Amino acid sequence: MSGKLRIVLSETIAAILIVATVHSVSAQYPNTANANRARYQRSVAGVSGGSNARTVSGNASLSGVRVGLSGFMADMGRMPTSAEGLQALIKRPPGATNWRGPYISVTNAKQPFADPWGMQYRYTQTPAGSRFIYTIASNGPDRMPGTRDDLQIQF
Repeated sequence: MSGKLRIVLSETIAAILIVATVHSVSAQYPNTANANRARYQRSVAGVSGGSNARTVSGNASLSGVRVGLSGFMADMGRMPTSAEGLQALIKRPPGATNWRGPYISVTNAKQPFADPWGMQYRYTQTPAGSRFIYTIASNGPDRMPGTRDDLQIQF
């Protein structure tokens, strides 16, 4: 198993364990359910988009894509272009001689970059002076871009 895949799996397993622990403790100690829920919400407070299981899964998935992009950058010396998009993580772009992917594993071949709500992640590059800011985003549970429940990672 490649190191990249191990990192993606580790992040996903960690997210699942957080959700399972909160639900397990809440079921065993109903009087502390609200306190546990508040603790759980604080544990994911640094991540935009809320605190339910799909949101945690979506954030773990975004982290996995970010790890894949880091692997692409290490091999190619650049990030995928907007035209190449996230597909460059699973399929060699034309003329990419240093490409050593795939950089992420795909569980759904028809929608390889779908969020937990069935929508495609957005990959954008925004100029910031002499460099770019790269954003991977999901529309979140309401499936509407630019709303409070959106999930995103910028780097």
